Amino acid sequence: RSLVVRVLKRAGYIVTDFERAESALELDLEQYDMLLSDVMLPGMNGLELAKALSGKRPELKIMLMSGYSEGRAQE
Repeated sequence: RSLVVRVLKRAGYIVTDFERAESALELDLEQYDMLLSDVMLPGMNGLELAKALSGKRPELKIMLMSGYSEGRAQE
């Protein structure tokens, strides 16, 4: 997570970083253009987070990523 945050900030992006997906549910989504989340998260997974946030703001761009290679994300 910290590597991705550093890379994005160096590229000029403004990044809000959270350890847990549940924290992102409290955001004012109008301030954000995109959600970048790992698929594998403690508690709520990245796909569940994406669905919850897109339900609140359907036009929010979403990108899921993971370094975890065993199995696939479920739709």
